[in-house]
Amino acid sequence: MEIMDVENDAEIERLGSTAAGEFMAAHESLLDALAWTTRPAAETIVWTLNTATDELLYRTLLSNNLQHFLAPTIDDALILKTERWRNLLLCMNGRIEDYDFITLLCPSIYESYEEQRANLLVVPRAQFVLVEICRCRQGWYDSDDWRGSRRLCVARRQCRLLPTPLYSVIEPVPKQDQTNDAVSKTEAFDQELKRQLQLSEGNRVAARRGYQLEHCLPAQEAAQRFPVSAEVAHKLESAVDQLYNGDKRYVVLDDVVSQNICEKAYKAGLSWFGRKDTSIDTGFISAQNEHRQDQIVFVPIFDFDPHALAKALKEPAGILANVASSALSTTTFDESGDNMALPLLVPNLAQLALYDGVSSQAPEYVVHSDNCREIGGDGENYRELTAILYLNSPPLQNGGPTSAGGSLRCFDDPDGDENSSYVDIEPSAGRLVIFQSRDLMHSVLPVIGWRRLALSVWILKDSRSLISVE
Repeated sequence: MEIMDVENDAEIERLGSTAAGEFMAAHESLLDALAWTTRPAAETIVWTLNTATDELLYRTLLSNNLQHFLAPTIDDALILKTERWRNLLLCMNGRIEDYDFITLLCPSIYESYEEQRANLLVVPRAQFVLVEICRCRQGWYDSDDWRGSRRLCVARRQCRLLPTPLYSVIEPVPKQDQTNDAVSKTEAFDQELKRQLQLSEGNRVAARRGYQLEHCLPAQEAAQRFPVSAEVAHKLESAVDQLYNGDKRYVVLDDVVSQNICEKAYKAGLSWFGRKDTSIDTGFISAQNEHRQDQIVFVPIFDFDPHALAKALKEPAGILANVASSALSTTTFDESGDNMALPLLVPNLAQLALYDGVSSQAPEYVVHSDNCREIGGDGENYRELTAILYLNSPPLQNGGPTSAGGSLRCFDDPDGDENSSYVDIEPSAGRLVIFQSRDLMHSVLPVIGWRRLALSVWILKDSRSLISVE
């Protein structure tokens, strides 16, 4: 770090680099959310204890005449390495948390960290905070041009996380900008998204032809990627055995993931969807058909992904990936009574679904099954097992629930007759529900007054040899 003239040993450098990466991911998510609100950035983002302290630091920057050297795009890094900057930064100890931590600064506000990877500036945390306070206070993040550019960055970066023809039978429709802002690059944003979503013949055709099966791992290899404890492995094996060899239509396992991990995953999920701050108008998601009102994103399980969301969901997704290997030790029977192996595959993507009962009006999912009942029937998508892991519980107040809805309703009737008997499974952080995708008709009850977040993986079975895929 040239400005502070500090020499670190290798371990400190490693820890510092890790902290810088985590801080960068958090800042990236913050800017993504900011692009979808009309509130001034100076009122939305607080870099210190409060806005008053931010304002005081900005005035300090002004009194040192340093703001004149800053602009939406910093073309010359030398302007950040002056003696005046050095003297100011040495005064930030105690005023800015972790003031001397190494931090990555984007030279331009109009491009993402990834797009500027080769030109990122390494600066002390105090200098980063002062520059960002200046960017907020001078209104650079409030312009239509910046919002449009940022939304386009989101489209380019996150289209790969959206539902794709390879992994879903959902037909996504790009969300239209509903604000009154004349965002200059919204049209470019929509065009980019539509282009990404039209690269294939369509989700349903692609699913029937088994395109997603080529992007999976065998059950045992998936389990090797994510080792679990003997206790969890036994729970999963017992659960799947009850589905195939017992009389269970679904199995519920509690506490398969710790509350701490669930909380981190929940916070990361809300941040991605743009719901971390209630002042944020909306986040970018794929609008669903009328039969469901949740908001979804597909997150890589096996591929390395530096995105904060993927990192937070890594362990929960790993638990779900082990469901397939648990089924390998069970014995199933075909219609003739002969033993039949389970050639199960684990897809590379897990689905994160948000039912936002705070910002939306009672979102729900109507009665459905996750695959057609007969192999090769209409809607075939090769899903064998459904595994749903809840990342949060309804909030409680004074010993009772403050919210309602969100339960998974499991029907006894194979056709899902809503007048038939049913069982409601309440969401609970760390609770895992497993059922056979073809057999269970189910729905999600309207979510009222809270945000329900769950991670799902569909274990696939390659049965293309049994059906016509044309």
